[in-house]
Amino acid sequence: MQQNNNKLKEVEFSEFLTKKRKEKEWSKAELSRRSGVSIQYICDIEKKRRMPSIEYLVRLAKALTFSLDEFFLPSSSAKA
Repeated sequence: MQQNNNKLKEVEFSEFLTKKRKEKEWSKAELSRRSGVSIQYICDIEKKRRMPSIEYLVRLAKALTFSLDEFFLPSSSAKA
């Protein structure tokens, strides 16, 4: 069961990252420049080939100006 939950989060984060990047109208190269995360790493995340480490997750969140709560907490909890 744990493996299925991890896979679900991987897919969810991939879509979440892509959505946030596109909302800013940034290319992967622009996100890479602003976050310090390589373009290849960003591609791998968006194509569901890898999940970011905590360090890279924080870098991406800072660059895209989103709170980690937006992703990890359900919508109702994040608004409370």
